[in-house]
Amino acid sequence: MAENPTYSLAQVIALAKGTMNWYEYAKSVAQHGKNNQDDISTLQSAAFSGATPGWQAAIDLRWYVADTSSSTTTYTGVTKPSATGSDSLFTGYFIIFKPATNNTGASTLNVASSDGAVDIKKITSGAKAALAAGDLDSDTYAELIFDGTDWIMLNAPTNSMPTLNLDGTAESSPAEGDIWYDSGKFCLGTSKSFTGVWSSGGNLATARSGLAGAGTQSAGLCMGGDTGSVSNVTEEYNGTSWSSGGNLATARKRLAGAGTLTAGLCMGGDTGSNSNVTEEYDGTSWSSGGNLATARKTLAGAGTQSAGLCMGGTDGSDSNVTEEYDGTSWSSGGNLATARKELAGAGTQSAGLCMGGDDGSRSNVTEEYNGTSWSSGGNLATAHNRLAGAGTQSAGLCMGGNTGSVSNVTEEYDGTSWSSGGNLATARKELAGAGTQSAGLCIGGNTGSDSNVTEEYNAPANFNELFTVSEGL
Repeated sequence: MAENPTYSLAQVIALAKGTMNWYEYAKSVAQHGKNNQDDISTLQSAAFSGATPGWQAAIDLRWYVADTSSSTTTYTGVTKPSATGSDSLFTGYFIIFKPATNNTGASTLNVASSDGAVDIKKITSGAKAALAAGDLDSDTYAELIFDGTDWIMLNAPTNSMPTLNLDGTAESSPAEGDIWYDSGKFCLGTSKSFTGVWSSGGNLATARSGLAGAGTQSAGLCMGGDTGSVSNVTEEYNGTSWSSGGNLATARKRLAGAGTLTAGLCMGGDTGSNSNVTEEYDGTSWSSGGNLATARKTLAGAGTQSAGLCMGGTDGSDSNVTEEYDGTSWSSGGNLATARKELAGAGTQSAGLCMGGDDGSRSNVTEEYNGTSWSSGGNLATAHNRLAGAGTQSAGLCMGGNTGSVSNVTEEYDGTSWSSGGNLATARKELAGAGTQSAGLCIGGNTGSDSNVTEEYNAPANFNELFTVSEGL
């Protein structure tokens, strides 16, 4: 219980030297200190009713709770003074907890109060979340405050320690913050999305425009086109260079392509007049397929050799015609909502995509095919015709074309809308496309003259090159 000292604090300070009662002076100073200490202890005792603070009480240990369990998820501890089953935690109660073991997942702490085992949570993105493995570390102290429901860990780690790997081994599944060195490049793991980048591939042996493409970035195919006259040339790409393939039986330009290097398909085009010719490639030579029902040029293609799709073009006027190929013959599909020529295609026969083109003016229209009918997709950001396409309905790619001048624009489609991709190094129109959104290929075209340029598109999924050894920091 607090006692009244002989002198007040003001009197203690004001006592004149030589006139004070040294005994009473010292007694008063001590009593003031004791009273202050008891006041602090009384405030701290509110953590648990019934705790009895007093002179020399270990108030410097009241916030410290050591782990008395051997668990990695259900921790226990003892408060000072010790809580009992009739005591309850109050909002704002703060402790420093020393776990004996690292936690392996969501965890609780029981300090023997009436609350029992209380969840330990952390704040992640502005909301409470269960602890992850390793958030409690036996070598560190956890700062916990009771919010009326849970223990909140104030000093929870925000991320696991990132990996630093400089031994030249690529990270197959990089985590946020990982840094590694591979093939002369330093890379950073990040969840940030990056647009793709075009880089130079091997040049075509025959420069041309108005050609068609098929296949993948590492196994590409291109055929036909315009070299000053209609061409029957076929070339095959191995990811590095082009080599000669079997010639088309029918030379033509402004045709469409689909399929793969070993099972290719081309249809329609311009032989001097609109063509209905279809040819199939087996990796070595072309053979005749079933003719289109509607002869046309500047059409778009998609799908495979046994499940092909072609749409649009011109048969003397802009066409909305869609045809489906079964490996033998073409049959009518659902008409495009917007008739147009000089458009690009991608996807499959049952999940097709077409974009851009010319319907009397350059178009930004995108349409999606479900195997029966076309429906509107998100418009291109840049209206262009004579462009190329690749990829799928949910991960499409278009590049180049004509916007009033030759274009280097690339756009990526996510199944709903288009966003900007990395620009082509060489702007051009009447080029061909192949591959996927993350591993695309564009071939030839016209820059003002026929081009032999090949470019490869690569879009990093979750990492970005920081710098190369040759560039340095």
